Amino acid sequence: MFSFFKKKAQLPKCGRLIRYIPKHDGFGRVLYGEFIFAKEDIQNELIKKLENNPHLFDGHEGAIFNWIGNSDESINEVTDVPEIWNRFIYIADELIHQGLCISCICSVCHNKLPLDSLINDDDNELKNGWNSNKLFCNNGHLLLRAETTHIILSDYQRGKA
Repeated sequence: MFSFFKKKAQLPKCGRLIRYIPKHDGFGRVLYGEFIFAKEDIQNELIKKLENNPHLFDGHEGAIFNWIGNSDESINEVTDVPEIWNRFIYIADELIHQGLCISCICSVCHNKLPLDSLINDDDNELKNGWNSNKLFCNNGHLLLRAETTHIILSDYQRGKA
């Protein structure tokens, strides 16, 4: 199995601004968002997440936390989240829901989008199958999709027995 820890020496040093460009969701659907976050906001979100879920220190969240913790404040350029950390999508989703995204761009429209113009389509009714938080630009392009809950109901539970 590929280990993201083996690539540590090849990771770019990050500065104060972090860019996340998701390519696909968990089902292979193309995503068109480009998001910029402040390093401090990512760090604060990870502190909360890791305090509540210490087992995540052994995964992507712990590796991202260490990467952010070794940042170089003198770097003024935006640093991209390494693609090996596919669980960053959950951090991005949480920060966007909290209004902590500095910049959002749709790669199809090529527009910088204010957060309040984004269309949030979260699966709150908990349907059978994967439920997710979805974020669209005002032209309907899928910017971000984070799977949140997987519900499996038997035919009996769905009333089909």
